[in-house]
Amino acid sequence: MYWKGKRMKVVFSNRAYTGILAETTEKIRTETGGLFLGIYKDDIWYVIETIDPGPESIFEVAYFEYDQEYTQHLINKIANLYSAKLELIGLWHRHPGSLDRFSSTDDETNSEYAERNKYGAISALVNIDPDFRLTMYHVSSPCKYKKIEYGVGDDLIPEEFLKFRTSDQYMDLIKKRSGSKSGKSGKGDKKPDSLAAFFKRILPGLSEYETDESFTDSEMNEQNTLEETLDRLI
Repeated sequence: MYWKGKRMKVVFSNRAYTGILAETTEKIRTETGGLFLGIYKDDIWYVIETIDPGPESIFEVAYFEYDQEYTQHLINKIANLYSAKLELIGLWHRHPGSLDRFSSTDDETNSEYAERNKYGAISALVNIDPDFRLTMYHVSSPCKYKKIEYGVGDDLIPEEFLKFRTSDQYMDLIKKRSGSKSGKSGKGDKKPDSLAAFFKRILPGLSEYETDESFTDSEMNEQNTLEETLDRLI
């Protein structure tokens, strides 16, 4: 893939792009969508994974709504597989016909994403008119759109962004989080990470702290506030 100039752009991993195609194929008669997990660096949005919307989503011809509980769960599971810190960097959904502009409802959702990252967010529209067409936008706050180019290919992505955690890394985490080298549990075992604490680590713009493998009690006590934020985002 040849890029012209140094403009902002998006790069999809092979797996992420195929995920969009697969979801569009499965819901060919209705709207559908998904979420982007990835990394922003040097004016490039690297989309490493796409999260499907979930079985309890609302799929209609001109309306779509995510299965929030499912997507929260899957973001947790997928992001935890990678050595690099993947963040929730954007979303995509399909529009009927050739409509490749956002609705007022889309504007609200896109604004929520853009406001939580100093670099904004990315949002994509899929159309079937009659062939598959993907239009990428960068969203800056307050809700300003700019079309940007995209490319597809693992060869366009830094190798370290695609690496999974190794079995040794997981073994070290198990020992650390169990609080015992032998792996035996005891009364002094640490509480497991809450879902909200995990999202505080991966959602861009929610905090300025350094990522750590463990969380303090005060961070865990913020669960309700963070889940309310997620209710607005997804």
